[in-house]
Amino acid sequence: CATTMPTRAAVWFTATAAVVTLAHIIERRFSRHSPAISNGLAIAAMLCLAALMARAGLWRKDAFGAPYKPHEESLYAWCRQSTPPGTVFAIPPDLPAFRLETGRAVIVDWKCMPLTPADQLEWRRRHERQARRSIRSREDTVLGYASIDVARTASLASEFGCEYVVVDNRIHSGDLSGTPRVFHNDWFAVFQMCE
Repeated sequence: CATTMPTRAAVWFTATAAVVTLAHIIERRFSRHSPAISNGLAIAAMLCLAALMARAGLWRKDAFGAPYKPHEESLYAWCRQSTPPGTVFAIPPDLPAFRLETGRAVIVDWKCMPLTPADQLEWRRRHERQARRSIRSREDTVLGYASIDVARTASLASEFGCEYVVVDNRIHSGDLSGTPRVFHNDWFAVFQMCE
């Protein structure tokens, strides 16, 4: 999860909770004496919240964090526009927004660890299959995935039915020679998997 994502959301939710609490206190304290004062103070609190929201720019796409970098945005746009919704991808495990932004399935990522023990074992197994190594940390999955090659893409395609592999060009060290590259930018490349 990007470190900037929760910042605005946390501020917005905290401000909303504070205003609702303040409005409740105002209503309980002043409603007996003067409903006009109570209503006026509650409206003032709501206007303060509206001003805070306008200042924070919550109507923008980046309401809950910084916008994606252009290389990520172009990757997500290509996936949405060039593949059908049922497509399964192998992605770098440290690409947390992929599923949300593309609406496409992935073999596994680091973002959502399952809750049940059986599903946790499957989550780990999938990471180890993608990384082709035993994993103890997120870095193990990232470095293992960075060495993905033609043989591993064929194996993942056969086992999980995925059609595309996304690599981070900055750290990718595997050999995907002969695998059709269908998208690339400065940071990412997408290869069509062989079956």
